[in-house]
Amino acid sequence: MALYLKDCPDGDLHNGVTAMIRENARQRLLEAAIGYFGNKEAAEKWINSPHMGLEGMTPQEMLDTGPGVEQIMDLVHQLEQGDTP
Repeated sequence: MALYLKDCPDGDLHNGVTAMIRENARQRLLEAAIGYFGNKEAAEKWINSPHMGLEGMTPQEMLDTGPGVEQIMDLVHQLEQGDTP
């Protein structure tokens, strides 16, 4: 998928790419959580609930930090493997 400057918030390519990465990570997290929990409602509840393993933050909040995206992708991997998140 091509990303054009016109598609980026405020015409900032870096911010546009960062937003796309976060959205992709959130979508993958949601899909993995639905697979793990069985439905979208339960997955959304989990994504928006604080977790000890995330220092009391929600997975959604973690997506707003650079290192958080990496941690979220680790969670996606755990969910895809059927491990307890």
